Amino acid sequence: MKMLFIFLLFSVMLVSGSGVGVSPSKLSFSNNEEKHLFIINQNENPIEFEIDVENYIFNAESFYVDAFGKVMITLFPDQPRKEEILTVHFHQDSADGIGLQSSVSVRLFHKKIDKKKAKIKSIGNSLFSEAVRNLGPVLSFVIIIAGIFIYVRLRPSLG
Repeated sequence: MKMLFIFLLFSVMLVSGSGVGVSPSKLSFSNNEEKHLFIINQNENPIEFEIDVENYIFNAESFYVDAFGKVMITLFPDQPRKEEILTVHFHQDSADGIGLQSSVSVRLFHKKIDKKKAKIKSIGNSLFSEAVRNLGPVLSFVIIIAGIFIYVRLRPSLG
């Protein structure tokens, strides 16, 4: 038991973490819209990264993030599918010479906006005034209060 404890104690010292990330974890595009992705480095050592994605064009000033820094990537849909995965591969050399490689994935969604559906929604909203649209919660409140009142009045006669 003592040997297991010593082994675990020394193995904890060999663990090296990777404080890198990508924000946000999901991006939703509509038509020819551009979106921004941030590569974040929370280590004291700089890192290099690669981006692996199909059907999207990305614009990056560098593929290098300074210590405790971040880089903004701009994405444009080229021939987007309904859903796709963008993967960022990190290559990091730590001060003690241990090379770490990790990857983070981001889900990309593409939504096509149908102009006919948008018009129907706007016509539906213009048919009813805001007062009529807000009538539902008020009516529900009145029904609940009426039910409580009837219950309180009939409770003595029900026994």
